[in-house]
Amino acid sequence: IALKGLEHLLACAKAPDGRPGYVHRLTPEGAVLDGRRDAYDHAFILFALATVYALDQDAQVRAEIDALLAFLDGHLRSPHGGVHEGLPVSLPRRQNPHMHLFEAMIACFDATHDLSFQNRAGEFFALFLANLYDKQKRILTEYFEEDWSKIEPVSVEPGHQAEWVWLLKGFERITGCPTGQRRAELLATALRCRDAATGCLIDE
Repeated sequence: IALKGLEHLLACAKAPDGRPGYVHRLTPEGAVLDGRRDAYDHAFILFALATVYALDQDAQVRAEIDALLAFLDGHLRSPHGGVHEGLPVSLPRRQNPHMHLFEAMIACFDATHDLSFQNRAGEFFALFLANLYDKQKRILTEYFEEDWSKIEPVSVEPGHQAEWVWLLKGFERITGCPTGQRRAELLATALRCRDAATGCLIDE
């Protein structure tokens, strides 16, 4: 089932218009509905490729991983760090695609054991520390200008605080880099945002 899904993705969504990268949306029949290149989409395509590669280490799947990384490096990388929201470039910048690219790099390392993915994950960890995480307020914020200055009033999503707790643990697992302090801070922030009636985290 996974391989059939991948076959459809590559046949219909990868560069159908002759430009690199994967298109944003398809019709049910597989025609291009929206040709934008979206960073969030590419994070999950990379995550999917890593998952499929882990099944049987197929060389063609690894080639697709490398091609997607080349697209990120050559077309989406921002001079201010991280990646653009997509092509065409738009604002605001969001932490969310970067969180999932961080996740995808960890998954790629687990699937390939290629040390370069430790370094790529490390770039997103550095971005987290420098720009995404407010160390004074102990919050992860969501929206930014091109130069990573925060957009006020800041938006905080408790669920994303919790996701970063999990992903920082994964980063520590593959690199040995200690993340316990930031994980504890993020978890405490998330737990302060529980709905009194249900105990569940609020959405935003």
